[in-house]
Amino acid sequence: MVITGFQDYAGDGGVHSIVDIIKAGMQPVAPPGQNKAKWIQVSVISGSGTGRIGDNTISTTRGIPFGQSFGGSFSPPIAELSNEYMLDNIYLMVPATMVVSIGLGR
Repeated sequence: MVITGFQDYAGDGGVHSIVDIIKAGMQPVAPPGQNKAKWIQVSVISGSGTGRIGDNTISTTRGIPFGQSFGGSFSPPIAELSNEYMLDNIYLMVPATMVVSIGLGR
């Protein structure tokens, strides 16, 4: 597995896919249709508040919370050999008061 880090992301309170966040930092993710990863990590670099991660229906009350009061990072288990996380389908809602770092393992 190769670990890739990307430019830190300063939240804006909106709901964005991980792919869109990485592309906004002018960093290619992968060729279309290959936006997959075996491992994902979202770490709070600075700021406060509660972020959310989940599907495109996340909101301030829906999704898995992350933030300083939740340990500072979110990292689901490494996918099994035959599975991968589809990055187009994973969304973040990062408050405007927070900066996060996204890491991927492929």
